[in-house]
Amino acid sequence: MTGKPEGPEGLPKVSLKPDYVPFVNFAMQQNAVPFLRSLAIENVTDLPLSDLRIRIWSDPPILEEKSTSIDTLSPNSTCNIDDLFLTLLREPLRRQTEREEGHLWFEVTLNGVSLFRKAHPLSLLAYNEWYGVSTLPEIVAAHVLPNDTAVERIIAEASAILREKKPGWSMSGYQSGDPRQAYAQVAAIYWAATRQKISYVNPPASFEETGQKIRTPEHILDRKLGTCMDTTTLLAACFEQAGLRPAVVMVEGHAFPGVWLADKSFDDPVTFHASILLNRIALGEFLVVESTGITKTPPPTFKSVQDLARQRLQGEKSFHYTVDVRAARKIGIRPLSLTEQINISWNTGEANDLAPDLA
Repeated sequence: MTGKPEGPEGLPKVSLKPDYVPFVNFAMQQNAVPFLRSLAIENVTDLPLSDLRIRIWSDPPILEEKSTSIDTLSPNSTCNIDDLFLTLLREPLRRQTEREEGHLWFEVTLNGVSLFRKAHPLSLLAYNEWYGVSTLPEIVAAHVLPNDTAVERIIAEASAILREKKPGWSMSGYQSGDPRQAYAQVAAIYWAATRQKISYVNPPASFEETGQKIRTPEHILDRKLGTCMDTTTLLAACFEQAGLRPAVVMVEGHAFPGVWLADKSFDDPVTFHASILLNRIALGEFLVVESTGITKTPPPTFKSVQDLARQRLQGEKSFHYTVDVRAARKIGIRPLSLTEQINISWNTGEANDLAPDLA
């Protein structure tokens, strides 16, 4: 029943075309992202139709069933509806651990008789799954989790490193107004992250096109494994927790974080031109970091991971976009509310190990 529109023979015919995001996940529910953008219903007869009723539901049930009415639809005309907000259900999406294929159903009735009934494909993503670069790029900011307890642990270690290397300086974001202090905080976070002994794991092939599950910071520190996307969101979460303004940079086959060195952010959540970032880097207002550096033994210097990330930016053809987390927060993209607790073995170590280049 998922192919052609259905309706009893001899009754008026209508057609219905939805414009919708072809997937749903927990991040969309948490951030009230409208995945049904609009709906067009067409009367393909020569007669007016009155008291039409449209019903929308999903299989499996991950949204509240929705109904709306149309008083009159003129002959051979189309009615566009763009205010149909569908309410996603928290618990089914929160419990979704694997991707599942489902359907978004539409039915049009006249006096209780079905004129049109059709199912459209709908992917149900795992609760921690990101869909890829093709749709809703700003939603990746929901996977940046600054309040995760593992992030707090890295920040505590970074603070110890900073105090050791730069007495009198602290993890205070932009309060000093000095970009050098912001730079030193980013470097301290990098070195603190290298001590977590995280090993690199390859992401799925073409992950930026097909999506992937994104590990939480707790999961990364517990399992000691992370892809480029995992380590990117981990560092971005640490930057945000420290009062800095991070970004997530997507290029072909890879992801890495950026961060502002000044109390700024882009006006729009998504930037599609690498040249804009490179200009900000040249002005000393922004830097990018190759996040997989934290998985190397021995870890690369902080300067070298910046150089590598900047080189990736210079390949303009491979650049997808950058998501400014601060700008995404301004439009309502909040961190995912995840409550699972993982026991993590964590050691602060010595403050003067492996932190040579904070200046």
